[in-house]
Amino acid sequence: MSDVKSRVLTPQDWQLYKLARLNSLEDAPDSFGSTYEQEVTLSDTEWQTRLDLKWRGLDALPLIAELEGQAVGLAWG
Repeated sequence: MSDVKSRVLTPQDWQLYKLARLNSLEDAPDSFGSTYEQEVTLSDTEWQTRLDLKWRGLDALPLIAELEGQAVGLAWG
């Protein structure tokens, strides 16, 4: 059986974050304060900026859960 692995997302992980976020918005739209339709139109720069916590002045911990190399969950702490 495979183990779910979690790790902290960095600004370099923006493409993985984008894919996981958009998939999550489609899968569980009521779990978010946004919609797939709103976020699918964001530019690459906007996705990169979301994970640039120092630039945004945030003290946060963006996490991704992966199973067999596939993103299966997101969390922010």
